[in-house]
Amino acid sequence: MDPTPNIYAEKTALIDVLEKAFETDGLENIVEIFKSHSRIFIDLTDSECDAIFTPDNFDNIDILLTLFNAFDIEKPIALKSYFEQMYEEEDAVVLHSNSYFLRDCSALEAEQMREKYGVWVLSKDEISNRVFEDLSFKDEFEPDTYFGKNDNGWRNIVDINNLRIPPSNSLIISDSFLLSNKVHNHILGLANLTQLLDVIIPKKLRIPYYILILSSAKDYEETQMLQRVSEWKEDLIRSLNRVFDIHVEFVFSQRVIHKRIIYMNYCFIGSEKGFKVFMPFSNRVYRDGDQKNSIWAYTYFHDPLRAGRREHQLAYDDIEKARIIYKKARDNYDNGDNTIGQPKFVDSPIGTRFSPNRIFY
Repeated sequence: MDPTPNIYAEKTALIDVLEKAFETDGLENIVEIFKSHSRIFIDLTDSECDAIFTPDNFDNIDILLTLFNAFDIEKPIALKSYFEQMYEEEDAVVLHSNSYFLRDCSALEAEQMREKYGVWVLSKDEISNRVFEDLSFKDEFEPDTYFGKNDNGWRNIVDINNLRIPPSNSLIISDSFLLSNKVHNHILGLANLTQLLDVIIPKKLRIPYYILILSSAKDYEETQMLQRVSEWKEDLIRSLNRVFDIHVEFVFSQRVIHKRIIYMNYCFIGSEKGFKVFMPFSNRVYRDGDQKNSIWAYTYFHDPLRAGRREHQLAYDDIEKARIIYKKARDNYDNGDNTIGQPKFVDSPIGTRFSPNRIFY
């Protein structure tokens, strides 16, 4: 993930969207994202881009320059070679899995790209003011109550609130208390993750899905928990029953990036008291004292007109911390250091030197 979100936009699609914004009200959030919260890459060569944005002849100004000046948007970055690569090999979108793609294509073609690769590809015809803010949710859950009718409480949250989870092909979970509570021999956090992941991981992908989980265990329980988590990882893959490969890396670390959060390619899901929200494989809210448990979920472009640091920037900071934890666990693994309390993998890491989890890239 880059510190600033990247938008890869075809010139014709960009002109279409900005002309709509210029001619009618209702795309203020989109313009603000283009203007203040992203870098725009365009399907032009350096010379083509310079000819448009630094013209020699002001009698024949390109409409793109007129629109960028009207909205005070910075000059885009020319990167025609990458667009040509995508046209030849469509899975090249995966090289920038945390970026956004604005294409001059049909809505159906864009949807198919999202489904195949878990990357946020949008047709110019799909652009609406809050298209990047589809996921905006916060609610509290009363202990010992039943939420919804399905025995998967997490699915009920999504269905009842009509939540739209953005496309994804990777995620990172951090919850220092994930392994802390047991009910009927179930580790409550892991049981909840099994059901939550079944809800938020897409059904169709043509590429593998990567999951990295950071959590901790008490020193005297670490050996036992390593075995329990290893078994859970195998059970998880069977339970999810997807047609594509799912790779799970689990790191024990006394330090995690955040007490309780999930970072996906384009959104995050947080919890006030951890992901032990429901009783195992149930819609009954778990009682952890008398206080309610809060859950929230937002896209990284949430409320772009609001002042202050952006969700994307906060996510970037945490993901960089996760990178450091992962590297330490990898160094320990490569050096054969299995000291209690130090970052370590449950089973073996994936890849030769660094995680293939696309949230990092």
